[in-house]
Amino acid sequence: SEAQESDLADRAKYELALLHFYEGEFDAATARAKATSQNTAADVANDAIELKTLIQENRGPDSLDVALQTFAQSRLYKRQRRRRTALAQLDTLLQNHPRHPLADNARFQQGTVHLARRDTAAALETFRALPKRHPRSPYADRSLFRAGTLLEASGRPAAAAEVYNRLLTEYPKSLLAGDARGRLRALQQTQG
Repeated sequence: SEAQESDLADRAKYELALLHFYEGEFDAATARAKATSQNTAADVANDAIELKTLIQENRGPDSLDVALQTFAQSRLYKRQRRRRTALAQLDTLLQNHPRHPLADNARFQQGTVHLARRDTAAALETFRALPKRHPRSPYADRSLFRAGTLLEASGRPAAAAEVYNRLLTEYPKSLLAGDARGRLRALQQTQG
């Protein structure tokens, strides 16, 4: 059907934008992502908007965009399931550019790569630390929520409840606040 063809075409445009992003061709990636994001009915529209915003907010004052290139390479390695290499790239980014606007994103990405490697302890440590280092990050509440779910899954309900309460206290307007309240209620019901 036409709708399926349109969805496939939008997906292809988004994948091309990602290829440009991975290659460090940020102007081309932005143009492709912008074209994809204009069809707001497309399944990939939000992904395209996120990619476009990521590039626009993190371009360097120089034309080299070293930090953004390093981040893009780490995302490619993660996608290729070359997780150790992805972590090494993220470590390099954070060592060489500790105050770059991408630092919070890189730390969140580290947590997701640790999860993909099934290194729950490292993921948990990363997700718990991110809001302390970057309290105003858009990833802070997500990190706390992920930490809470990891603690729940590892059989530590009291620690999970503490993290969910921290999310509600420090980020009361978070989109995840309702989910955190729901998890807290579920934990309270199972506890007694």
